Amino acid sequence: MEIKSLLFSTPLKKIIFFVTCIHIAMILCLTFSKSPKERHKKILVKTIYPKIEQPIVKKIDTPVQNTIKKKLKPTRKNTSRKKKSNTKPVSNPTFTNKTNNSFKLNESIDFLTANEPAPLPTHSKIPAKILKLKIEEKNETIMDTSKISYENEIAGHLQNLLSLPEIGKVKAELIITAIGKVTHIKILESQSNKNEAYLKNQLLKLNFPCFNDYNISDKQLTLIVNFNNK
Repeated sequence: MEIKSLLFSTPLKKIIFFVTCIHIAMILCLTFSKSPKERHKKILVKTIYPKIEQPIVKKIDTPVQNTIKKKLKPTRKNTSRKKKSNTKPVSNPTFTNKTNNSFKLNESIDFLTANEPAPLPTHSKIPAKILKLKIEEKNETIMDTSKISYENEIAGHLQNLLSLPEIGKVKAELIITAIGKVTHIKILESQSNKNEAYLKNQLLKLNFPCFNDYNISDKQLTLIVNFNNK
């Protein structure tokens, strides 16, 4: 009774008592209301990675490419040269008369060059060295060693000093005196007029060894020389 009188002696004490009881009741409810399963429930964590979008590279036409595309025009078909080429020349309506004339001139040149005869395979404009040279003595079947060595010396001179202007064979008859000078030239066979004229001019300018150096007693020798630069 004393406790009640102390607690409820005044209205303020009554209010404090009831408020305290209410708080205690709420704490007890919150403490015992959750089940053990719910308090120990595991939390699942899922990591989501954001998608990285790759930038799309767009092809950008440069001003130079745009100008090239604008300049390209459809080509026209050239019926006069079907067999030679299937390419079509570029047609441009803004060409001047001078440009048209240059096209016609080029077509004429191409036509002329296509109809040119092919060069002969046996001739060449570049001087060619004499690769083969054979010497025979006229009207004599058996020769002594001195004449053979002299003819070999002449063959070496001719191969080193002469170069035929065109490809081909030439067979010539030469008369050489005892002092080593050519006094007579006769062309027996020739595949080129230029080679023939070249030999007639150059052989008269050459000086060969004297007969005395090879112990040859003849006053002159008549030799058949075969020139060949093939």
